[in-house]
Amino acid sequence: MGNQISKGKLIAALADQNLITATSAGNYLTNALQSTLSKKQMTALRTVELLDARGQSIDLATLRQMTLIFKNDDRLEVSPAAIAAVIFKPSSVANGKLSGFGIVLKRDFQQARLGDSSETIFRRLSSHQDLKQIQLTTNNGDLITHEIEWSPMSDPTDADVNQQVAQIDRAVIVYGLTQSRYSMIEAVKAALIPANLNQIVTEFRSENPDRSAAEVNQVMTAQLHEMLKAADDHRQSSQKDELLVDRVDLNKEDKDSLNSWDPVLYELKSGEKYAGINLESYESLMAMNVRIPKGNFWQGFTWLLWEISFYGIDTKQRQQAIDQAKRNLQQRFDEIAEFEKATQQMKRFIDWYVKKHIQDQDLPNFVEKYWPLTQGRQEKLFDDDEPVFVMEQDPQLLNEFMANYGAAYYQLNQRHGQ
Repeated sequence: MGNQISKGKLIAALADQNLITATSAGNYLTNALQSTLSKKQMTALRTVELLDARGQSIDLATLRQMTLIFKNDDRLEVSPAAIAAVIFKPSSVANGKLSGFGIVLKRDFQQARLGDSSETIFRRLSSHQDLKQIQLTTNNGDLITHEIEWSPMSDPTDADVNQQVAQIDRAVIVYGLTQSRYSMIEAVKAALIPANLNQIVTEFRSENPDRSAAEVNQVMTAQLHEMLKAADDHRQSSQKDELLVDRVDLNKEDKDSLNSWDPVLYELKSGEKYAGINLESYESLMAMNVRIPKGNFWQGFTWLLWEISFYGIDTKQRQQAIDQAKRNLQQRFDEIAEFEKATQQMKRFIDWYVKKHIQDQDLPNFVEKYWPLTQGRQEKLFDDDEPVFVMEQDPQLLNEFMANYGAAYYQLNQRHGQ
């Protein structure tokens, strides 16, 4: 029922049908600085062109009727004669919905009335932004219903912020296209919309049924307000990272379903993913974008908030805990670096000693005895487990080594500038 239209062809087709003027088409295609088109009109053409390139164009010759269904179940029946183009883009999430749609109507149609109402179709489409379904009736009587995926930034009880209407010359373009990423400021504000917050609370309680809805609502609301306050208090420069919440498919046997959502820092330049969201300040987080490519946005956002709240939700206390955690982490890095330096120095000394005493008959015993100092000491963490290496040279063996070879060891390190 559909075919692909090559990029740019739709704009030319609208001009050929005298729906947009050659001047408007030329201004758009050349991106003219002195365009007769407004920013809203340019956006509308750019969106339908993007949909035309990536979506599916409906063959109008196969249509008997198109029906637009609004949230309050008002229905608008549109004949193919009133339509110039219909393009659908299925959602990348396997939910059977449309993440994008573009409908180009002829100007004569825009003054039609909605049923017995005095409201014109153009006014309804322009002011309400609440299309929920598009039904196509084919010439052979088949009825195909497409549900529209509303932006997660919308109030699902009210209107879809994605849906827009623009009039250009003799054409009326109705379109919507779900974004792949949102600013954290935008997402946090949308999360406070009661219907969206209820989804977050419900998702959290699905893993924590012992927590009451009122309690979770209170905690989540407090965290969201703290994050917004941090964004208002500080203005950050552009970030090199964004927040990515991946959906991980788990085996049914895996009971730890929290792991089905994996919030990470995504480096835009390299495409690498990193842990450490919990160590980012609210100010830093609120300067980022968030992307949840698979599954319900608010379910994934729930566990992003959970990851962020690892060190608490109060801004001051959370930041103090983060700063202390970073100090502890740096201390640990320093300890690792010092350990690696010490074991490398020991290995260098033993290598040097072997070359100097290659004829010494006791050399194998020396190497066997002190080689463990080139790695951590072994320790059993649990009685039944195999011993593991810990980052510490055996203190008793090290003291014995220093008593016998310390002077030569330090001299060798001095020669190597260490």
